[in-house]
Amino acid sequence: MSLQDKCACRGSYLDKLIQPAILTALIRGEMYGAEILKRLQKSHAELDPAGFYRTLKKMEDAGLLRSRWEMPSHERPVRVFAMTESGLECLRNWKQTLWEYRQHVEYLLDTMEQIPAVEPSQSKQSDESFISE
Repeated sequence: MSLQDKCACRGSYLDKLIQPAILTALIRGEMYGAEILKRLQKSHAELDPAGFYRTLKKMEDAGLLRSRWEMPSHERPVRVFAMTESGLECLRNWKQTLWEYRQHVEYLLDTMEQIPAVEPSQSKQSDESFISE
């Protein structure tokens, strides 16, 4: 993956939205980790399962989630996750933050729509002219 592929302009930081997505998935009640992952993969197609489970662990360590082991009949043990009161408060904070981000994003998009497309070669100065200024 090139440096340009990792640029925030390509959405490389959108994985940070996994935390509010997990909390939102748990708003209706507890779920198996695999159930949460499956639900999130519908909207986060490139979600790394190992990273997802690390995020669950970090969220549990931070007190946002709690978990317990369950032994379904004739199956292997599964971990069941639920949101804590701290997790609910965190989700409320995410909601406020995302609404504020949405306002900023809408403003930026509206402003960008007013800018005519410019070819990179038209907007770049040569290195020499830039340095000499």
